[in-house]
Amino acid sequence: IYQRVDLVRGAAGLMHGAGDPSAVVNLIRKHADASAFSGQISLEAASWNRFAGAVDVQSPLDGAGTVQMRAVAQAYRQDGFVDREKKKGIVLYAVVDADLGANTKLSFGASYQRDDRDGVMWAQLPYWYTDGMRTHWARSKTTGTDWGYWNTTEISAFATLSHDLGGKWSIRGDLGYHKGLEESRLLWLDGMPDRVTGAGMATSGYWFKADPEQWNGSIQANGPFSLFGGQHDLAVGAMVNRLSDGWTNRDPLAIDPIVDFNRWTGELAEPAWGPRYLSSSGTTTQAALYATTRISLFGPLKVIGGGRLSYFRRNEDAAGTSPAYRLTYKGVFTPYAG
Repeated sequence: IYQRVDLVRGAAGLMHGAGDPSAVVNLIRKHADASAFSGQISLEAASWNRFAGAVDVQSPLDGAGTVQMRAVAQAYRQDGFVDREKKKGIVLYAVVDADLGANTKLSFGASYQRDDRDGVMWAQLPYWYTDGMRTHWARSKTTGTDWGYWNTTEISAFATLSHDLGGKWSIRGDLGYHKGLEESRLLWLDGMPDRVTGAGMATSGYWFKADPEQWNGSIQANGPFSLFGGQHDLAVGAMVNRLSDGWTNRDPLAIDPIVDFNRWTGELAEPAWGPRYLSSSGTTTQAALYATTRISLFGPLKVIGGGRLSYFRRNEDAAGTSPAYRLTYKGVFTPYAG
């Protein structure tokens, strides 16, 4: 469903808000750009019994070609090189691109993706035996069970309205929505096995459920300006983001031990599970105003500079043994130059 993926390197505080000083991943969706009906069908067959089929079609919806639609669908299934691991999924995507006038464009669309994974390997393989010798497991060795799974569903919707202001200036507004559904029932292991008997690995279980929901809104204007006889660039904008997240869990009432991990292949009786309880719940709100400019000095040499004024608030509800708390940052200014 993406035309390309950009990795924008630099501190996330300049471009995205709270985050790590590394990069922002920018996913560029496909859009309808064909003047007549067109499309393609692809079939895949690959290692580990991977089979997939996809269709990607687009067409004008009116005679003038001012309203166009594109739709993408894919289904797949695949085993893993790890024992017991297999997965299947489906992706659906549709977008409508419309010219509302000579200078105004509207795009809106939605996507749905479901991935079901069985026999998931969650816990890592132990590095050492109890006598200090290094382990050497087969490539297919697993810590997953036949009752373990990790299923996710991602639902997104978006709308973009852009307008050409003239003089190479434009303004764009974006609104986005995302809903995630996740459920995973997994085995965790601790300890080191005995090199001869394989005993010593402790077992525990985890039955996780989450349904985070996120809204995003942004507006940006950008274009050139003249100063000191040169042509320069300026962009100003604002964004707001709200995330509601958290998860619940169920613990096993009792779970069997692994008698001999050296010869274990993932066969373990599914435990009885206790009641579901809340592990985490809260909301995160971010907002920002920003401006950035690129000043041309001479030839290819440019000076860039700008700043971002950020607001951040996390409201964490009481859950389990964790108390409620509020964390707020107001008017945090992040300048930069280069």
